[in-house]
Amino acid sequence: MVGRLLMRSLAVAVLCTGILLSPVRADEAPDPAAKQPAPTAEERKAANEKALKLSRKLGPLMQAGKYSEAIPMAREALALVKVAYGADHVEVARAASNLGVMLEMTGAYAEARTLQELALRMARRVHGDDHLQVGMAHGNLGAVLGKLAEYERAVDHLERALAVLQRALGPEHQHVMTTLSNLGLVLGDMGYFVRARAAYERALAIGEKALGREHIHCGSMMQNLAGVLADMGAWDEARALRAQDLKIYQKSLRPDHPWVAVAMLNLALLLLDVGAIDEAAELIEPALPMAKKALGASHPTVSHMLLGLAAVHRARGAWEAARSALARSIAITEDTLGDDHPSLTHGLIELARVLRAQGKSGEGVPLVQRAVRIREERLGRDHPLVADALRIEADLRFDAKDHAAAGALLQRCLALSDHHVRRELVGLSPAQRLSAVRRLRHHLNAWLMVAPHVGRTGYEEVLRFKGLVSRATAAERAVMRASGASVRGRIQALRLVERRVANMAAQVPSAFPRKGAEERRKQWVASYAALVKEREALALGLSRDLGLVRGKRAPEVADLKRIRKRLGPRGALIDIVRLDGEYVAWIVRSRGDVRRVGLGDPASFEAAAHRFASEAADAESKEAHRAAGTSLHALLFGPLAKHLGDDVRRLYVCPDAVLATVPLAALPGKKPGSILAEDYRLVLVTMAQHVVPTRQKQAQGKGALLIGGVDYEQATEKTSGKAPATARGRRSPRGSKFMALDETTVEVEAIRGRLGEGTHVLKAWGATEHEVRSRAAGKRVLHLATHGFVRSDLMRGLSPNSRSGAWHGVQAERNLARGHDPMVLAGLALAGANKRAGGGADDGIFTALEASHLDLRGTELVVLSACETALGRAASGEGVRGLVHGFRMAGAARVVGSQWRVDDDATRALMTRFYKLWTTSSASRADPAEALRQAQLHVRAQAKWRHPY
Repeated sequence: MVGRLLMRSLAVAVLCTGILLSPVRADEAPDPAAKQPAPTAEERKAANEKALKLSRKLGPLMQAGKYSEAIPMAREALALVKVAYGADHVEVARAASNLGVMLEMTGAYAEARTLQELALRMARRVHGDDHLQVGMAHGNLGAVLGKLAEYERAVDHLERALAVLQRALGPEHQHVMTTLSNLGLVLGDMGYFVRARAAYERALAIGEKALGREHIHCGSMMQNLAGVLADMGAWDEARALRAQDLKIYQKSLRPDHPWVAVAMLNLALLLLDVGAIDEAAELIEPALPMAKKALGASHPTVSHMLLGLAAVHRARGAWEAARSALARSIAITEDTLGDDHPSLTHGLIELARVLRAQGKSGEGVPLVQRAVRIREERLGRDHPLVADALRIEADLRFDAKDHAAAGALLQRCLALSDHHVRRELVGLSPAQRLSAVRRLRHHLNAWLMVAPHVGRTGYEEVLRFKGLVSRATAAERAVMRASGASVRGRIQALRLVERRVANMAAQVPSAFPRKGAEERRKQWVASYAALVKEREALALGLSRDLGLVRGKRAPEVADLKRIRKRLGPRGALIDIVRLDGEYVAWIVRSRGDVRRVGLGDPASFEAAAHRFASEAADAESKEAHRAAGTSLHALLFGPLAKHLGDDVRRLYVCPDAVLATVPLAALPGKKPGSILAEDYRLVLVTMAQHVVPTRQKQAQGKGALLIGGVDYEQATEKTSGKAPATARGRRSPRGSKFMALDETTVEVEAIRGRLGEGTHVLKAWGATEHEVRSRAAGKRVLHLATHGFVRSDLMRGLSPNSRSGAWHGVQAERNLARGHDPMVLAGLALAGANKRAGGGADDGIFTALEASHLDLRGTELVVLSACETALGRAASGEGVRGLVHGFRMAGAARVVGSQWRVDDDATRALMTRFYKLWTTSSASRADPAEALRQAQLHVRAQAKWRHPY
């Protein structure tokens, strides 16, 4: 966590020294306002010439980091300019500004501010408000105010500077680049990460065009941008930028330059956050003496270095060494920045953490309280860093068994984090949104551990925060679908890029040693990264623009009262959350209190879940799968049974983490040989709000679109010959090809007869992605009988815990998938899938990401009659990101998917029975879930399909 707190404050701002001295004219008269006797013309000329010589030396000295040599020269130059021009001349403003920038680089912020304020006053008096030098003065003053944590004033001056500089120099001048970078620093410190990122990216684009990506100023902006990306949860991207800017610094500057030391520290802080302690130590330990030598032992940057060193000691359990480093860091910060600067809070909090680890939580409380007070006063009461500090104090209070205080602190912490996250989600990509809510989830977990001690179940907070990203993304998709022509072209451009991303994501190059394999892998990585970056830029721009109107169009979210009403007297909801130390379930009934039940430690649960899922995939191991199912059933329903009671018939389950990928309906039931689906009308939901059907503002769709009998070889009218087939195939890819599914033709024709008029069937070569996209809108039912798949092999590479440096075999391919969106790793096979030629720009693979862009407003039911369509990547608190998620994002009210491989003939029988029940039974027509359950039990009653898989 220390890396997250320090990165922005250590980012190097690009030096903006203003306009250097211009030669004085021999006939220029001294300023009459000067109080000292006017110097002679010869004295003025000599003073100006000497000042010019000194000024020429300042740039190289600053570039070399030799501040101790540069500052005396700058002071002397300022005195000489006063002689040459008079104390109130505009040239004095320029010299004062130069000295102020140098003092800022050494941490003398108070004196720097005085000089920059003087420079701005003088420049405005002479030139008015719209002159280039006035713009430069605004920028320099804004930069130093940011270092002093006077953020509102800093933003005001930097935005004024931008306006003036862009008018005077154009939008792509280096001074505009510098001001944008400084604005990004301040916005990042204020917690406005999306705005900060936009400022940095624009600055970096200017720098790359004007200077080249390898220029030192571009390296500085990469460093700044990396800090904000880490705050937004984009750790891999941040780490890559930090490594790149360190190389630029090492190449461009001498080895002992202080900027090199800062770059080493910032990369080390990222490594600490991902647990790479030894790698971080190898950077921090040499960086500290470098900074001391270049800047002095009492420079603010040395204080930051000591914080990083303390983090290394803490990670290694060297508590006394950590305390010593922290004490020195705190003392330096108090001496240089004062006893109320926000930078001081990092050291105070880190020291409190060390004391807690030593069993001295009580000694840490006043330290954290001081940090909270400083952050509230200097950053504002709603700043995200205030929430972080409140969380630490709550931990300390909980240790002391002061549960009431801990609970109150955590509730305020959650409120602040919720406010911040919801504000920031507008400008993030889906993957970044998941990362951004981790901080909120961290605070939520802490509250849920404390809640029982203060007489609360914590379920109100679970209901509010679980599925937050999914709801935000669904709202965004709704706004996209309802948007006017002004953004329709941009939405279409995003969809096209996302299709290209999906195409390339499925083509991870083989990692096995072959001729030219390494070069192909490098080319693929570069091409994929560029495509993802293009998608990101389009998605972020749209998200920001659409966010302005989202509040008026966001779909209604069911509250606890509506959920209870929907459950009815014989229904129940089990909502499960994985905490750090245990799985917890909440049982909701139509009446009575919400009950909270502890289920046990995550390790036992996850081992049992993986074992059951593994055995379920093997149709021959009936005894093994029953034993695995019995074990998982005991862990899950053993603690819940007494709270559910005997009267429950309909059971909604909202699983979390690994449980979201397990076929719970197939767990053993109460009677020997039965399954759970026979005990309850079981419905799995990705979030509790889905218990209540979405209130569609759009009129209900009409008719149906059915897809089956797909030709996986061709997507044209030309005959392709018979595709590889099996009599009893499974609806999942086998080997390198999708096998023909003959039964699906019979299936969709049987369903067509049940659904009647308005039903359209796509078969053979006509079942293309384009046809699905163009015909799905406005339909009441969408039925896709085809191969479904999840690249679970590559999805394992998305987890930070699974990453490896190995570059051979399967692990290498997983590493290549690290940048993938999980929504491109789950999909359906359509026409032309085997040849990746689906017609036009399509490849025949319809991914979950592509599905999320369909317009399914008014669609009552989507049936994914395919294998593993309910699987994907499970994100704690957000359900499974896969095909079901994609179709829900598209607006479908209900989605039916499968969590395992499905026999082709059995699926045809199941689907035929389901539609018969749904279209003829009055009870089932109102409830597709019950129709599906009855169809499952009917099929299972037949001996050849008795095994549930």
